[in-house]
Amino acid sequence: MTAIAVEGEHDVEQTYVPARRIPTSRVISVELRKMFDTRAGFWLMASIVIAAVGATTAVILFAPDDELTYNSFAADFCHERPDRFKAVAVITLDDLDLALDELHRAHGLGLVGAMIAAAPRGSLPYHDAHYDRFWAAAAHLQMPISLHVATPRRLEVDRTATEAFLGYQVVQHMIIGMIYAGALDRHPDLQLVSVENDAGWAAHLIERMDYVQAKARARNLLADQHNDRVPSHYWRNNVHYTFMRDRTAILARDIIGVDRLLWSSDFPHGDSTWPDSMKVIDEELGDISTADQRAILHDNATRLYRF
Repeated sequence: MTAIAVEGEHDVEQTYVPARRIPTSRVISVELRKMFDTRAGFWLMASIVIAAVGATTAVILFAPDDELTYNSFAADFCHERPDRFKAVAVITLDDLDLALDELHRAHGLGLVGAMIAAAPRGSLPYHDAHYDRFWAAAAHLQMPISLHVATPRRLEVDRTATEAFLGYQVVQHMIIGMIYAGALDRHPDLQLVSVENDAGWAAHLIERMDYVQAKARARNLLADQHNDRVPSHYWRNNVHYTFMRDRTAILARDIIGVDRLLWSSDFPHGDSTWPDSMKVIDEELGDISTADQRAILHDNATRLYRF
């Protein structure tokens, strides 16, 4: 930065060098040291810590168990603006009786669905009749069941890059199992949601499963398929998909079903489209019809979660 100073009849050029900005970390460090180096500051901090620990302990010891859960918090968060916010419960199916109780409690709180681990504990798969009571209740209460890409029960820490990349297939395995075992015939109103798992892969599975089933039945090769309808029927009537960036899904929307796709931003996670959400939406959906845009960005979620 250059400044001109005038002295009499002569211009004198001077250079101004602004002071170096003090790092925020140093300012915080100095302020904290001031607090702890003075008796008043020390007791102020000590009293805050003591009050926080005391309040937390009191809540844990005396609050009802059902008020300590995420589900209760989520319901309270949405309570002020139910026209704008809806929340999904988190439920473990390790104890089916407790899971059913919590599903009904969550429904009573106004929650509009439930997320479960993408893989169950133990050897019984979700399509086993053991879980039928939960599926029946979810269908009756109109509570869609979410299967999130990042919720396997057993995460292997030494996975290869290939294994890590293919981790998204755990949701596909669960849904395919439900179809072939006839679970969605037993519970035709049950809705499953593949969450933040993209959707382009669904187009291939829909066509491939129909072809394989037709070929297998023609050759009498079916050994463990109990579904009454073609697989595509279940994908297009019992499954929804949320995605953030998936141009393949948009191009294959007629195969997947426009009414099955829901765009999401994943805010505030690191994989979120924010703060470029509008740019991403334009890149992904900008060249499709307004009706399809509205369905994917608004109407499908409104219908599924009963806004």
